[in-house]
Amino acid sequence: MGLTLFLSLLAAAGTYLATRTPTESELVSSFQEAQRFYAEGAYDQAIDEYTDVSRVRSRVLAVEQVQVVVGEESFPLQEAAAYQIGNAYSKLYEEY
Repeated sequence: MGLTLFLSLLAAAGTYLATRTPTESELVSSFQEAQRFYAEGAYDQAIDEYTDVSRVRSRVLAVEQVQVVVGEESFPLQEAAAYQIGNAYSKLYEEY
């Protein structure tokens, strides 16, 4: 009985973690959406999206190994998001 309960709890915890962690493609899509906002001049929306991407932490997905292409170069997703947050704030300041 104890083993069954333990396995059930373990399965439930795994399911919870799997549903709460975005996939690599979802993270890249979110970054690309932020890039689209940035290109359109919607810097506040871009900042929100970049921030969401940069805050993802996961024990299931190696987020630090996810790469995105900016221009012609490939960068780690969270580093690119942090850099783009700075760029977006700079553009907001220029507009102000």
